[in-house]
Amino acid sequence: MVQNHIHIMTISKINYAKIAFSVFAIAAVIFCFGFVITEPALAVNTGLETTAQQAGLSSGDSGEGDENIAVIAGTIINSLLGLIGIVFLALVIYGGFLWMTARGNADQVKKAQTMMVQATIGTIIIFAAYSIVDFLFNNVIGI
Repeated sequence: MVQNHIHIMTISKINYAKIAFSVFAIAAVIFCFGFVITEPALAVNTGLETTAQQAGLSSGDSGEGDENIAVIAGTIINSLLGLIGIVFLALVIYGGFLWMTARGNADQVKKAQTMMVQATIGTIIIFAAYSIVDFLFNNVIGI
């Protein structure tokens, strides 16, 4: 009878942890993409462009279709790299949570360690690939 009660409590704690992790992950994604989407809306015209135009100087940004495909792709890639960083952080925190709540369960500790190692290796591979492509484009191809 006591064992059934303990088993039910363990399941409810695990479900609570999954719900908390899900809420954290959704909030992180909304926070990350919220800045990417609203960044142009935050640009405030302080009158410098108007003053530069009246003085006959170029302000450097005409705002009329200056963005080419490379700039748009760079913005998207930087946003995705930020999201990957958030996912990595969430996986490491979740793995640490599993490890701390293992209570001597060797299987759960092994699962947490594997999750953290795999998240680290995956992130290293992604950022290494980005670094190689960036180096090639900037130094070899010259884009």
